[in-house]
Amino acid sequence: MHFIPRGTLVGLLAATLVVGPALMQVPHFTTAAFAKSDGGSEGKGGADGGGVGKGAADATADAGTGSKGSAKNTGLVGALHASNASPSAFTHAAPNSPVGRVGAYKGAATALSTSATLAKDEAALAAAQAALAAAMKASASPATIAADVKAVSVAQAAVNADVAPAAAALAAAANKGVTQGTVSALDAKLGVSLDATATAAIASQAASLQK
Repeated sequence: MHFIPRGTLVGLLAATLVVGPALMQVPHFTTAAFAKSDGGSEGKGGADGGGVGKGAADATADAGTGSKGSAKNTGLVGALHASNASPSAFTHAAPNSPVGRVGAYKGAATALSTSATLAKDEAALAAAQAALAAAMKASASPATIAADVKAVSVAQAAVNADVAPAAAALAAAANKGVTQGTVSALDAKLGVSLDATATAAIASQAASLQK
């Protein structure tokens, strides 16, 4: 079994969590695989013996929704109330009006919901995350983990590129902070069906574009 120095492990995790303003952090792989140390207890910033613990899981959860305290903002806010408009209003709305901007997001998100490319890229991301989780659990060599981290980053970048048009449209439509809960609530109102990976990516990118 290879023992990974704490500094190396933290650096590798940082590579997955910080991938630039347009890239969201990895939402799914940390909690189950890294929550415990060898002694079975949670460690805040990681425990000797290969556990990453609560600190990394919390950071990932925050980033997946685009902001800390995201659970406090889970409904429609501000200009996104334009989603209550009638179908006729959406049809005749000026492009730069609140209804028109929400309509632009609806079009982009609807296209994503049937995108074969997005489905393929999400599957690749899930596989890369699973491989990294397994490598971490097995205390694999730093080289192996570094390769898996890179694979997750590349797969996440592909998903981010897929959702970029929807994220840009949402950033333009929203005049309040955007979280994953905001995206889910808006999609439900608009009749759009996207999974958690897509909504997290959209929320993260839209929040970055608003800054």
